[in-house]
Amino acid sequence: MLATLDAPQLLGTLEQAKAAVATARTDLGVSKQEYERAESLLAQRVLSQQDYTRIKRDYQVAEQRLNDAKASAAQVQNNLSDLNLVAQEAGLITRIHNRPGGFLQAGEPLLRLDSTRRQKAIFEVPEHVAVQVRSGDAFALHIPALDRQVDAAVIERSPPAANAVPMHQITLQLSEADVSMVGLRATLNFSSESTSAYEVDYRAIRYGADHQPYIVKATEPLTATVVRVLGVRNNSAIFTAQAEIQHSVITGSDFSLHLNLAQSEHDVGE
Repeated sequence: MLATLDAPQLLGTLEQAKAAVATARTDLGVSKQEYERAESLLAQRVLSQQDYTRIKRDYQVAEQRLNDAKASAAQVQNNLSDLNLVAQEAGLITRIHNRPGGFLQAGEPLLRLDSTRRQKAIFEVPEHVAVQVRSGDAFALHIPALDRQVDAAVIERSPPAANAVPMHQITLQLSEADVSMVGLRATLNFSSESTSAYEVDYRAIRYGADHQPYIVKATEPLTATVVRVLGVRNNSAIFTAQAEIQHSVITGSDFSLHLNLAQSEHDVGE
């Protein structure tokens, strides 16, 4: 069991349902005694058929009321059992979004449970890497904290989210599950090309009308160079460029650049 939700009103409803069952059971006991007595009196021809039919009907009604009360109590009990959050499979709680005593809104996450039966690793990669990855591709992941290598296969590739530097997301499923690896950092070695990479403040990366990333070099006059973003680390962006970068780049927005990027630079080739 992962957690139990507090519902005092439901507990009060359960107590009322139990009281209703007890009352209905008492009423049935009285009706049963009257019915059995009526059967005896009818056999002795002391009680009329009309009175016997009425008493029998009252007994049957009392019996139905007890069944209804039991059904209502069982329904409330089932609702209470739904307050116990139970994991569908073995796993490890890696994040708790709400602490005991807090209030939850509909759809609000309570905790995160990572499966220990099927473990995944998620990486954010640039577009030129993502297009080379296919579902089922096998990779060797390295777990630095354990100095361990694990085989994994690609099971999903997602488009970039709306952020400063668009990055695709690829998900790999590990060939073996181990609870000791949950939450640890994994590295993915992907060989694509051999070239120099540069690291700058992420604010230095700009995007043209065609979503092509570029930087502005602090030259006289200012010049733009098309780049290929490889990744983002903290507040830095890592990129490659077709030409060697030997000048500072501008991170602010206060500059005037009368330049057609589509004509001045070409996409970085493989």
